[in-house]
Amino acid sequence: MFQGPAKRKITLNTVLIVLAAVAVALGVTAYLVIFGVGTQVVQPGLSTSTVAAPTSSVAFVFPTSTASSSASSTGISSGTAASSTGTFSSTFTAPYPVSWNDGESSFAVSGATLNGNELTLFVNVTLGTLPECVPINVRLISDEQGDTAAPDSPNQTNFPLSTSTCEGDANAVYPNQPLTFTVDPANQPFLFMTGGTSNIYFEVSTTTTGGIDAALPQQSG
Repeated sequence: MFQGPAKRKITLNTVLIVLAAVAVALGVTAYLVIFGVGTQVVQPGLSTSTVAAPTSSVAFVFPTSTASSSASSTGISSGTAASSTGTFSSTFTAPYPVSWNDGESSFAVSGATLNGNELTLFVNVTLGTLPECVPINVRLISDEQGDTAAPDSPNQTNFPLSTSTCEGDANAVYPNQPLTFTVDPANQPFLFMTGGTSNIYFEVSTTTTGGIDAALPQQSG
């Protein structure tokens, strides 16, 4: 009879210990549910927001940069194509490489362009003390036999070209009057004669840098 109550006491203690352990376990579980799960819910949200911002930025910046680069390349590609078709150009300033007088008027080659088989000479024309029409006497020596060719354009046969009539003003300068000839780019240098009372010869040829030279022929001997 003495051991009976002791046994019941041990059993009651055991029950209390088990209940305490269960209470602790329930507290830990409640903590994880409240704080742990809450953190997991918030964290994915933060992670998604963090990733979304760089993705939006990259999508906005890089296509713009690429388009700018493409525009530059296109542009570089067009210039190269223009050179490969045989387009050459130069502008001359005083002292001009080729100049001559005819009566009271004076002339100077102020520039030239070659586009395919079309060669255009630009001529500065300075009239004398009287208003007058100045004949366009410049000719291309077209072959070894010395045959000559007049300009394909303009249609006028006299300088200056910018007036409704051929008569220019006294002492006036008419710059860059264009004379266009048909040439064979393989037959260089191109030989011209000024005609008129001066009747000098000059040569025109392209350069390796995309320009054009104009010069009086070199004399031998």
